[in-house]
Amino acid sequence: MSWRTMVALRSCPTPMAEMRRGIGSGTRHPTIGNNVVIGAGARVLGDIKVGEGAKISANMVVTKEVPAKTSVDSSEFFAI
Repeated sequence: MSWRTMVALRSCPTPMAEMRRGIGSGTRHPTIGNNVVIGAGARVLGDIKVGEGAKISANMVVTKEVPAKTSVDSSEFFAI
C-alpha cells in the first residue's frame, strides 16, 4: 500500500465519525411545540413531536407523538 492510498483512506469519514457530527443521523431528540406544559418528572423520549398547546401530566413517560392541544394523562402515550 502506497502512502497516497493511506492518506486517501484516512481522509474519508467513517460512519461513526458522521454519526458523532450528526450527519445523516436525523434528529435524536423530541421537538416541543409552543405553549406546551410538561409536568414535573415527565419524560419525553425519542424523535417525536409534541404539538402546540399540549399538556403532559407529571411523571408520564411519552414515547409516541402528541397531537396539538392534547392532554396526556392516560396509558396510551407511555410505556415503562
